[in-house]
Amino acid sequence: IDAGSLVFRNHRCLTMQLRGPAEPWLVAVLLCADPDQLSQALHLLYPCRFDRIDLNMGCPVNKVIKRGAGAALLQDPDRARRGVDAVVAASTVPVTVKMRILDQTDPEPSVRFARGLADSGIAAVTVHGRIRDRFYSGEVAVAVIAAMRESLRIPPIANGGVFTAADAARLREQTGCRRIMLARGAIGNPWLFRDLLGPRSS
Repeated sequence: IDAGSLVFRNHRCLTMQLRGPAEPWLVAVLLCADPDQLSQALHLLYPCRFDRIDLNMGCPVNKVIKRGAGAALLQDPDRARRGVDAVVAASTVPVTVKMRILDQTDPEPSVRFARGLADSGIAAVTVHGRIRDRFYSGEVAVAVIAAMRESLRIPPIANGGVFTAADAARLREQTGCRRIMLARGAIGNPWLFRDLLGPRSS
């Protein structure tokens, strides 16, 4: 949900936040670079009683980058942290962030950025193992995610390249992360969640 559009009562954004009775656990993902608009958006989300608020700092799309939002915030850590501060202060539920790595081989910039967000009070960080310019192509930098897991005091959630249960197992093994996030791999294949859960007793 674009926080600015929500604040200005964009009809599409208002309907996107509606929660159905068959959704017992739901996260609102906010996209915005303006701390004030993020704070205002939180108050508009209260009636929906979301279980988590997630800030998107990973979107690589040009129209988002031009507004300073999404992955553009990776290059502006002060602004990113002000946004997190605003959301954490206004939220009654845990706040998380999804980010991309900042360097494909050196974990230090990504660790430094994530530590700053952790100091602002986020509960977890999802890490897409590709830099912004690679969008969704190329190898996932599992070594960088693994280094972040070892360096952060909040749990990292590994993300990138999971299209099968085997992909998920490999990402867990190579990063050491207990949690993973599915994204494009679940589009058109919602059965992937079932495959990851494995056989279940009736």
